[in-house]
Amino acid sequence: MKFDVFVSFRGIDTRRTFVSHLCHSLYKRGITVFKNDEERPENELASSQVLQSIEESRAAIVIISKIFASSVSCLDELVKIMECREKRSQGSTASLFFVVPVFYSIDPCDVVRQADNLMELVGGDNNLDKLEKWRDALRKFTRTFDHFFDWEQDDSCIIDRAINYISQHLSAH
Repeated sequence: MKFDVFVSFRGIDTRRTFVSHLCHSLYKRGITVFKNDEERPENELASSQVLQSIEESRAAIVIISKIFASSVSCLDELVKIMECREKRSQGSTASLFFVVPVFYSIDPCDVVRQADNLMELVGGDNNLDKLEKWRDALRKFTRTFDHFFDWEQDDSCIIDRAINYISQHLSAH
């Protein structure tokens, strides 16, 4: 594996605040991180480099913010992350892939509502398959992880809990 952790986030609202503090804390613990530093337009697909980095990581931190689902690249990343989690949990690869969810200033119930409002991102009936993949990934993510962290906690508490969880799981696998 190339990276310990892949960090998925919508840069506009979290890059210079929560994500920078999270990544700094990960680096201080000696955890290698892939974080895409390029801000992408809302309708741009995730690059092959980004998708490959997900596959080459042992874990992912997915930071779902209020505008996460407005980004095609974020939704593509989420689909890939959930696919890697499922594939590796079924034992098809030697290493486990685990996901740490962060619902950043958003109630998990609102994420499900976002999944129902993605039609404007696909641009026509030709991309309905992609739309369904995004919806499924958002719904599955929320169902699987809505209890994981209390989304109303302050940033430092969420970061500490996420770092401790990651450290424990990386050392166990």
